[in-house]
Amino acid sequence: CVRGDVRYFEGRTVIDIEFNYPNLDPLPSDWVGIYPCEDADLSPPFRREPPLWAFTCYDRNCRSDPDDSATGIGNFTFDDMTKPSFTSGGIYKTIEKIITESPGCYKIMLNRIDGDNAPPYYEICQGNEINLLPALLPTEGPSVSSLPSSEPSSIPSGSSLPSSEPSSIPSGSSIPSSEPSSSPSNVCVRGDVR
Repeated sequence: CVRGDVRYFEGRTVIDIEFNYPNLDPLPSDWVGIYPCEDADLSPPFRREPPLWAFTCYDRNCRSDPDDSATGIGNFTFDDMTKPSFTSGGIYKTIEKIITESPGCYKIMLNRIDGDNAPPYYEICQGNEINLLPALLPTEGPSVSSLPSSEPSSIPSGSSLPSSEPSSIPSGSSIPSSEPSSSPSNVCVRGDVR
């Protein structure tokens, strides 16, 4: 009922979110969180606040909207340039900060606040896993950042990135970085990079 895809757009990494759950009684206060994959191993799972989240309306706090205003069908893009104002405090991190400080595998989840405002939250559904890796940040030399930036970039499965040596990206793989990796060796390889 929820899915996220990572792509590179105008010099930055963004995450496209699509949700479709009209039969699960959607509410305006429903929200999408991006959790570290290892939080699945907590007891209870995903009991910590996610570092990145937004209501399904994305650009404002729609928690007090009329219940019948939520359709449960929609999409938005997590983008550091358009982050909602309500995310300026707390543990909320930008995508760039997550990639820099805590790169790796992240799980997309659709949640509902049930009762007080503390985790764990009522899980509506779990989505896919994505990779947020340093290779998705601008670097010097040939990289994803050297793709044209006037339009959203698209890297088809099996295509080669511009570089001095051919580099093929099989479907579902992460983009290799020219920098030594400090990320854990158990990084997931599911999720799409477009």
